[in-house]
Amino acid sequence: MPDTAPKIRQRTFTDEWNIRSYIAEVHDGDTVLAWLDLGARFYIGSQQKPVYVRFAGCDTAELKSTDPALKAKADQGKQFVADRLKVGDMVWLQTYKSGDTNGLFDKYGRILSDVYYKLPLPPVPPKKKGQPAPTPPVQQWSCLNDELLASGLAKAYDGGSKAGLWTDGT
Repeated sequence: MPDTAPKIRQRTFTDEWNIRSYIAEVHDGDTVLAWLDLGARFYIGSQQKPVYVRFAGCDTAELKSTDPALKAKADQGKQFVADRLKVGDMVWLQTYKSGDTNGLFDKYGRILSDVYYKLPLPPVPPKKKGQPAPTPPVQQWSCLNDELLASGLAKAYDGGSKAGLWTDGT
């Protein structure tokens, strides 16, 4: 049976790691700061200095842009992420080691990752007399990278040159 799910971007990675992490700050539309939980109460990043996590495969407009349209798009991208990720929220980072790049990190030392966050749970309906208790909903997760791309607030980006990526102001 063919895969009918939409393909927003291609992933060409050879190994992946899933790391439970906690949001410290939303930096901009494609970067957050997080504490990485490695288990046994061992964290990478401290209360004073969490690590930068760059959303893999996408780029949002720059907050420092002098173009008013791009600046507005950058603000929208940051707000889009901030609406979904709050300080202290637990997320899963799916990081990759690629055979043809610097591995887990981008050229600025940020961890490259897909960021998965919990979708809000729908309310559980009340139990009706004489009926079994309703089944609680199953926790659902969503990839924020893919949501940014689907929303049009980010463009597909492979880590190469950004020349011409945002020149059209959209």
